[in-house]
Amino acid sequence: MELKKGFSFLLWIIVGLQCTYAQQLAIYGNGKLIPSDGSNVPAMSDGTDLGTLQIGEEASSTFTLTSLESERPDIQIVSILIDSPDFVIDAKRNIRLGPGRSRDFGLVYIPQSGGRHQATIQIIARRNGELITYYMNVQGQALLDIMISQSLENGDSDLLEITSLSDVPISDGDYVIGVFNTRKDLRTKPSQVITIGRLEAGETFLLGPGAMFDGDEVLVISTSTGNRCYEDRVDELGSHGTDWGSGISLTKGACSSETAHLDFDLSQWTVLTLSEANGAIPAQNIALGRYDPLPLVWDGSFWSNSGYPDRTRRIIINGDYVGNA
Repeated sequence: MELKKGFSFLLWIIVGLQCTYAQQLAIYGNGKLIPSDGSNVPAMSDGTDLGTLQIGEEASSTFTLTSLESERPDIQIVSILIDSPDFVIDAKRNIRLGPGRSRDFGLVYIPQSGGRHQATIQIIARRNGELITYYMNVQGQALLDIMISQSLENGDSDLLEITSLSDVPISDGDYVIGVFNTRKDLRTKPSQVITIGRLEAGETFLLGPGAMFDGDEVLVISTSTGNRCYEDRVDELGSHGTDWGSGISLTKGACSSETAHLDFDLSQWTVLTLSEANGAIPAQNIALGRYDPLPLVWDGSFWSNSGYPDRTRRIIINGDYVGNA
């Protein structure tokens, strides 16, 4: 019995030492404890999700390393590494942490390409001559040159236009269109998911006809199909609480001068009546196509470039012009 008790006691000591060993160092972001075994899911709240930027923009987070030891020797931070060129570690060399002491290090996110970027930080520490590695996941996202460039809501003739502004092809299945019907759905799987196929540089994809939306949903282009569809969006049309209209056409205009956007603002869109949209000539109008239309020019007698002025056309007036107010 004594041997069994002793063996049991020895096992308890070993397990206890392992628990203490694994928690010699704590990592905090915005005051929140971050799991250091690589199991954390990046979140804005603790700074491990650095948000959505334009390509080349910059965002940063600060993290705190805290020694959980109550006595010496100190913990030495040998190195802090990251496995992605889109992230840069900002840390001093030869960080030493006495018992209960803390030091900060920074992380800078500068996306070099569009899409979601994920990386793992490795923090290699030494205590009593032994090396311990801690892991922490981080992520960020950069907007790609893909956007919802036009919608037309006309009952059974609904159309949705997706435009690539990229100078390289976008692969089949990289993006989907997610449709959310109610406000409470935004953090769940969308009611509809439509895969966007391969788009060549500058290509436009026209979806429809079909009753896909009626002017009060939220439509997003996203990299995710499940519960993160809205969170991982790269472009958005519509916002709950704002009826963006029915029986109308919304167009972003000359799309080559636009960029994708995460927040819907109706003032950024040209609102056309269906008669204006249906009467548009794609080769000359901004409606129903990705075009920088030729302007209508008034030379004092008539309009050049085949047409008459409306809200879908740019105009240049040379000389006197008298028109209806």
